[in-house]
Amino acid sequence: MLTSDIDIRLALDSQLQGKHGQNPDVLIRHELGVDMGNRRIDLAVLNGHLAGWEIKSDKDTLKRLPEQAEAFSRVMDYLTIVTTSKHLDKCAAIVPPHWGIQEAISGPGGIRIVTRRAPKINRQTDPFSMAQLLWRDEALDELKLRGQARGLSAKPRYTIWQRLSEVVPKKNCALLS
Repeated sequence: MLTSDIDIRLALDSQLQGKHGQNPDVLIRHELGVDMGNRRIDLAVLNGHLAGWEIKSDKDTLKRLPEQAEAFSRVMDYLTIVTTSKHLDKCAAIVPPHWGIQEAISGPGGIRIVTRRAPKINRQTDPFSMAQLLWRDEALDELKLRGQARGLSAKPRYTIWQRLSEVVPKKNCALLS
């Protein structure tokens, strides 16, 4: 029997809820939009760092994975691919070395998720791409908090995102509210 996205997603969500669900300072989000909503990472945990999980089930192809890996690596501090034995080796060859790799193994008790490679901090995040996670007004509010919004209230979102990416040091990008 082929393992589906929903089977893996439910197991992964259960694992993340067990680890973070009781912490009010942690947000767990399904289908978090990045790259101005052009791409969505399957699960994300926001807790001062941005961590993302991309699922590739038996029913998926890996056609979009290189572009997804590039887009997600611009904004996520930690990334993990969760896949089945069918795609494990191919995924390992596609995702960058800082990505973690987890295998979803189907058994009589359901799906078990086993870590094959732990994620490492991603040092390639892009402040402009991270600023794009915010709505225009949210980015403008961040600039106001820093006293950097003068002359920007009527500017387009790209200008505001650019300014925010210049104002917020890269090491603090994951901490935007």
